[in-house]
Amino acid sequence: MMMWFYILGTLAMGFFLIKNIYNYGLYKDYAKTAIFTFEDTRPFYKAMRILFSLCFFIFVVLLLLACFVWHPQDPSTWLSIICLLVGSFLFAFFPFTAGRWIMTDRGIYVYNYGTFIAWPQMIGVQIVPRGKKAFLVLTLKKGDGEQLKKTSYPLMIEGAKAVDLSNMIREFINTVDRKRYRKQFNEEHEKKMKTKKY
Repeated sequence: MMMWFYILGTLAMGFFLIKNIYNYGLYKDYAKTAIFTFEDTRPFYKAMRILFSLCFFIFVVLLLLACFVWHPQDPSTWLSIICLLVGSFLFAFFPFTAGRWIMTDRGIYVYNYGTFIAWPQMIGVQIVPRGKKAFLVLTLKKGDGEQLKKTSYPLMIEGAKAVDLSNMIREFINTVDRKRYRKQFNEEHEKKMKTKKY
């Protein structure tokens, strides 16, 4: 039973590791054209990454000892070391965090979800205070047939910058809305002109 637990744990950790490596690659790509980039700088977050880095190197040593010194016969021993090795590597080098996101002139990339949200998809932003930090909660549109669509994304931000960033996001959303209304108005005007009889 424990062996299956370690197999499933390793597969899950491996999946999230690959996903987060891919997400981080996109994060670096979007950073090249960023208007604003936010990286998690909380002391607790840094301390946890250091702790998991130490755990990773410990499990590397344990794996080497198992290969060249101990030679364990029980497969669950190998799987437990590999599972912990992959998990510690994930949380040390490619961890989950709401404090890693990027704003570009086309929209916002959210690392945790590996999602790029274009300005036309957004309908609003709300500030949720959390001590010295705050969260900007993006609200997205939900169309017909999108009942399962995620419509809110939290973005961590320093409390002092929350108002300025939320105002900037609202301005982008409003600009897109004005362009949409203007386009709709022009299309309706053109239809009227085509059907108008002189």
